[in-house]
Amino acid sequence: MDKESVKRILNNDLTLLIARSNEGKSMLIYNLIKDYQTCYDGSIELFGNEDMAKKLGIKSFNSMVELEDIKQSIIFIDEVGLLMDLQDRQRKKQTENVLRLVNHNGNKLFLGGLPMDFRRFLCAKAKVFLFKTLLFSDLVNGSIAKEVVKQYEGKEKGQFSLKIDIDKVLCYDGRYFKEKVAYLPEFDTKKDNVNLFSKKQYTKPSNITNKQRIVKRISEKTCSKKICFKRSKVVRE
Repeated sequence: MDKESVKRILNNDLTLLIARSNEGKSMLIYNLIKDYQTCYDGSIELFGNEDMAKKLGIKSFNSMVELEDIKQSIIFIDEVGLLMDLQDRQRKKQTENVLRLVNHNGNKLFLGGLPMDFRRFLCAKAKVFLFKTLLFSDLVNGSIAKEVVKQYEGKEKGQFSLKIDIDKVLCYDGRYFKEKVAYLPEFDTKKDNVNLFSKKQYTKPSNITNKQRIVKRISEKTCSKKICFKRSKVVRE
């Protein structure tokens, strides 16, 4: 992405990335981090993936306690449901307090997750929404995210789902726009996964016909009898 697109997406108190599993959410996040590093000079924090953070040359954190201590940074949280229990309504106030403190500390927060992770109160705080492929039924009823998707009339929208190419992302910040997502093989954590249902390899059968097999067996038996006859003849002599 170019400099202005990166700023348009990240220069907000809260940006949400919403998609089904295996639709390239992590690859999009790594694209944004790489493009930000190319265009800007600021601190970045990544949740939960120390190895990837080291590869990107950024900091990482692993808990809500650490999140509250981060200051003046762009914070990326992939799979937000692993850090915040957004399904528990009793913890809504706790989550809101953390988000308020994160914002007060001068941070920009980027959350990625599944459609059902983003409750109405969280969507109401977002300034920018990013969408990849998802089912409408997975979005929380009454949430701004669902309204944004429903109002979109692009060719990617079907009756029951939004289908975005794996190398693209649909964005909304008051206006809809799309951005390309480059494939970065060095950050593809799934490329070495073994295919558990690869096609079984069979040994190619020989082209010998049944008739040829029968002739071969008879020939072998005949040769065997001749050898035995010669041996018995030698013994008698």
